Amino acid sequence: MDRLHVGEDAANCWKSAGSRIMLSSDTYSWSDSHVEVVADVPSEPGTVAVYPLSKKKSAEDETFGYPDFAVEVALLDRSLIIEGAKDEGTFATLGGHFIVLHTPHVHQHLEGALMYNMGQAGKLGRYPLHFHSK
Repeated sequence: MDRLHVGEDAANCWKSAGSRIMLSSDTYSWSDSHVEVVADVPSEPGTVAVYPLSKKKSAEDETFGYPDFAVEVALLDRSLIIEGAKDEGTFATLGGHFIVLHTPHVHQHLEGALMYNMGQAGKLGRYPLHFHSK
């Protein structure tokens, strides 16, 4: 296994083995980025263990020797939770409302989101999730 030093904040967010991460290019070639899989989050602060890297990378590219080509790491597997405030009233019918407004020529895609306490019963247009393109 290889270890990536990503900083404590990032390592704390990537606690599950099997998560996919993307490593950006460290060269002039955009196609030099690739996806790796987190094997484990070791106890050493700020590190993530990955299955053997297909290409070794460093924060400073060895070819050019300066940080303009520093590798960026992004978590590709995320859990998105959208949670409205819980209505404590008599009928408990008012929750959150998530709306995407005024995107007539932009494709919208939401996947893997979990919604709690959403929707507003009896209110037209106050659905849990509402795409409004006009």
